[in-house]
Amino acid sequence: MGNELPSHPYVQGKPVRFGSPTRMDPNQVQLTERLGRHQGSPRWSPDGRWIAFDSQGADGLFHVYVVEASGGRPRRITDDTSNEHIPSWSRDGSWLYFFSERTGKPEIWRAKVSDGRAEQITQNGGYVALESFDGKTLFYTKSDTSPLFAKPLAGGPEQKIVDFVAFRAFTIVEDGIYCVGRKGENDQYPLQFIRLLTGQIQELAKLDHPGNYGLTVSPDRKTFLFTKDTSLGADLMLVENFR
Repeated sequence: MGNELPSHPYVQGKPVRFGSPTRMDPNQVQLTERLGRHQGSPRWSPDGRWIAFDSQGADGLFHVYVVEASGGRPRRITDDTSNEHIPSWSRDGSWLYFFSERTGKPEIWRAKVSDGRAEQITQNGGYVALESFDGKTLFYTKSDTSPLFAKPLAGGPEQKIVDFVAFRAFTIVEDGIYCVGRKGENDQYPLQFIRLLTGQIQELAKLDHPGNYGLTVSPDRKTFLFTKDTSLGADLMLVENFR
């Protein structure tokens, strides 16, 4: 499935850039140029050869693409005339899960990377989805802040795993789930570990900010990566002698 990338993911030791080439650092590798209005949500494929991402077209709709990590022409995976974004990989690298509105409401779909053939996974809503390490279960939220659900990919009803996940902030490991929970005392957010075998929830730390675009953990599980707004607000500017 691959972890969601930070603002500057790396390819062969160089950070990857999605967007305009203007004033680009010479150490960066640009993978897209004028593909759409906005490119985001990049994720490595399990074998490290590909990067999946979403792109907003001129019509304002998002679609899912893949591009070789070494560079090349991006290939569009989704072909419906609806918003489809926030991709994630299956463990074997053959499928991409994504949010889609093609039924008229937000659901999780997945498409074959080889030919784009798509199938619906959820029936009662879906937003951000990650496959379990054994490839048997899909974990997903239904909005930016929502409970976390699990659904067997072989078929069966969904199950609520935890009551609240803040701002897409969850990631899957072999034996559990790391997530950021509901704001509590002192306006702080708990960083939690949910053990899948027992359902036990362990609080690891308290965060001043829940992050905006997901959460990922290092392979040794000692370091967490998330985004944080360092400043918010606006200033008033006075323009003089404009005539």
